Amino acid sequence: MLNSFSRPQAKRTQASGFVAKSIFATVTASCTLGAVGIELAAGQAEHKFRLIGQLPPADTFTGTESQLLADGVYLFGEDPEPEQVGKAYMVFEVRRGRLIGAFYMPSSSFDCVFGNAQSERLDVTIVNSYERTTYPYSVPLLDLHPIDSFSANDRRILSTCTETYQQQVWNQ
Repeated sequence: MLNSFSRPQAKRTQASGFVAKSIFATVTASCTLGAVGIELAAGQAEHKFRLIGQLPPADTFTGTESQLLADGVYLFGEDPEPEQVGKAYMVFEVRRGRLIGAFYMPSSSFDCVFGNAQSERLDVTIVNSYERTTYPYSVPLLDLHPIDSFSANDRRILSTCTETYQQQVWNQ
């Protein structure tokens, strides 16, 4: 069973919207048609994608303290609707403040990410899917839309990245 998010009420500035779009434009610039991955077994999928927690209200973000994002699986996007062609999305799983996931655009390739999950931002290392080069990035979650439904493609992408990086990130 998936729990729905409550979207934090945050004032957006034109600049912050530009930052989010710039992040996704940079991350997804190397995307081409046809992502490759592994499907989860039916029993695994339901267990793996049980979502817990909600983002805290925007007025709890003080800038001086960092709360960890609750353990669970999350999907955020440039658009509040999933699977919109031309829009970028991020699917990820959090365990004890550490995350593994991916940036992707529907009908395109994806780049795995791993790093630290805080309630207001994600500090990640992005792995370019073609060159295998890495670079750090900070993703402001308040500039993105939480989405509470996961597609088979989201599960496949997350499974691929989790299998690749779980030993390094979660020691499992």
